[in-house]
This record gives sequence, structure tokens and C-alpha cells, in this order.
Amino acid sequence: RTPLHYSAAFGRTDMSVNFYNAFGTLLTIVDGFSRTPAEWAALHGHNALAAQLEARALLYMDPLDMDLLEESLENQQNSGSLSPPFAWFTTFAMDRVQKERSFRVKASLDRMQKILARLSVGESALDILKTNSSGENSQQDNTPNPPPSTPPSPNTNQDYSSLSTLTESQVAEFLIYHEWEVNKALTAFYEDPIGSMKKARVTLPSKGKAESKNDDKTRTCLICCDEYDATNKEEWCDLDICEHGFCVECLGDYVRDCAKGRQYGFCLPCPHHECTIAMSQSQVSDLIPADDVKQQLAEAANNNFVVQARDFRFCPHPGCDNVVKFIPPKNKSGQIHGILSASGAVCCSPESHVMRKEESAFITYEGMYDPNYFDCQAGTKPLRAHRFCFHCVEGAH
Repeated sequence: RTPLHYSAAFGRTDMSVNFYNAFGTLLTIVDGFSRTPAEWAALHGHNALAAQLEARALLYMDPLDMDLLEESLENQQNSGSLSPPFAWFTTFAMDRVQKERSFRVKASLDRMQKILARLSVGESALDILKTNSSGENSQQDNTPNPPPSTPPSPNTNQDYSSLSTLTESQVAEFLIYHEWEVNKALTAFYEDPIGSMKKARVTLPSKGKAESKNDDKTRTCLICCDEYDATNKEEWCDLDICEHGFCVECLGDYVRDCAKGRQYGFCLPCPHHECTIAMSQSQVSDLIPADDVKQQLAEAANNNFVVQARDFRFCPHPGCDNVVKFIPPKNKSGQIHGILSASGAVCCSPESHVMRKEESAFITYEGMYDPNYFDCQAGTKPLRAHRFCFHCVEGAH
């Protein structure tokens, strides 16, 4: 708890003015009761001081780091005039989470393929690492830890044939190991493509393929043990990567059971008891034409992404289904963890981020869209965002 909290609670306007005029004072900081100085002033009936502190917070610009100030101005279309730390968070609904996850997987797969193409002919791929990998509707890199400017030289004498058929499911497994930090994952892949995949426990197909096909047209399904005509694609399916074969009916039942379990999302392992290679997402989608099963897989994939990603959190407020994304200032993530511990993360309604772009919208300093924010006769309290600790996902402390 800061001196400003005490002076606001006791209604000492003179002391409060001196405190918030001091260099670097953060007016949005919360105490052990998750209250700001403005909220303490309002709680004890000092409405004029509360309004003064809230207006000051609304107009606050960080004087401690001009890089933060400059970047805040660059990202005005996303964060508006919000003061730190509220400018460092954006609220997502689950449909945007799915777009963000899909973008990271596809962008990573594309850059990994480009890295392999360069390394296979002995060329450097360092420029690919420096390519921006920002997420959907984001002005900044989606990972707090950018890659080093000069990573170690990779081993160009390796055989990369096992990586020639990388799928989105395998890339997703690789990103999960790296907490969905794209640049961190790509740097590890650049330094040692095969070794980094093995370290992330991503199973790659062997050079001779996982299963040699018989010349006979008749194949036995390893799930139901019935025999099928392997040339009949309506009854038989060979998996794209490991080439283990199963009847279409058994594979469909397997995918539906996995969807009900909500464990894997789209990263479904091959049902063979000795194989852990992930099935391709496109093949999984072809096996389940039913939209409800696809929806179950998508929901599981999105929920797993939020839990696993370093820069995403579910809002812990009861009844809130929103997701909060942390967008740290470039190269400043290590400097603001202390502020985050004191001020907390902010979850507001996703509509506020749309309203913020409209000149007529009334946006509070916490980022909430409040039509009555400047109406003194409305007789309602300003809408408050949900605040919580980004580290432990509990109440701000």
C-alpha cells in the first residue's frame, strides 16, 4: 500500500496532489485489498478527490521510460490513450483466440519450412528469424522473448528428410513445449532442427516410414482386426505421416472419443499402440464431417492454448469467459514484472477494444466502454474492469 492510498482514504487532497505530482507515481496501482487510491477516496465519501485521482489516471503518461511512451503512441489504434499497465493488455473472446492460435501455427510452419530450405543448401536463415511474427490484430511480436541477434551457427551437415513432411499438428506440439513463444521456438529450431524437435518430444517419422505396406490389397485394421480392401478409400485410410492404416469407421470413432475427452485438441496421436506421431489436422477434419465434433476439438485446442501460452490468461472473475493477452513493450518485459505484480492484469469487455476506435466512445482509464462515464447526473458508478494478478491468476495483490 502506497502513501497515496492512505492520503486518498483520509481525504487529504493537499497530500494526494503532492504524491501524484511526484516523478513516476503510478496512480493505477492497487493495494492488498485490490483497490486504487481513487477507489479508497470514493469508499470514504471523498468524491471530489476520487474524481480528481481518476481523471489524473486517465491522462497519465509514463515519465520513467521514453521508449514505453513512444511505443504507446505508436500503438494508439490498439490501446488508445490508456495508461500503463492497462495499455499492456487486450481482452479476447474465444473466436479471436482461435485466430491467434491458428496464426501462430501457420506462421511458424511457414518459417520453419523456409529455414529448412536454406539450411539444406548451406545458406544462413538468420533473416527469417528476424521476421515479425505478430499475432492477429497485434502491432507487436507475440512473444516476450525475442531471439538473439546472432544465434549460434546451425549444423548444416544433418539430414533433414524426416522434417520434409512437417504438419500443423507437429508444429503445434513444438510450440506447446516453448509455451507458444514463436521466436523462442524458431531460434531453437534454427540452431538444431532435429534435436530441438526431439527435445520438445515431437515424434518424427523414420526414414523407412513407420510401416511398410504389403503388396496385397487386403489390409487388417489394428483396432477392430477386420480385413478391408486398402484400395477402397471409403473404407480404408492410411495416415499421412506414419502411414499406419485403419478402417475409416474405427478412425472416426477414435477421433470422436478424443473430442469428448477434450485433451488433445487437434494434436491427436496415431491410435497405433507403438506410435506417438500426431495425425495431420486436415486428415482429422476429413474423418469427422460433423460440425459438433469439430467444435469440440476446436474448443479443446483453444482452451489448451490459453493455458499453455505464456502471454495469455483466462480471466478468473466468476462468470467471465474472456481471455486476456499480455502485450509487453518491446524489449522491456523484464522491467515491468514488478509493476504487474502491484497493478495486476486487466480484463474488460471485448467490445471496448472496438469502441475505443470510435471517437464518440467513452473509455475509462481501465479500458471499459462506459456510456455514462462523463454523465455526472447518471447516478451510477463507473464500470470497473476485472483485475487480477497475471502471474498467479488470483486477485490483484
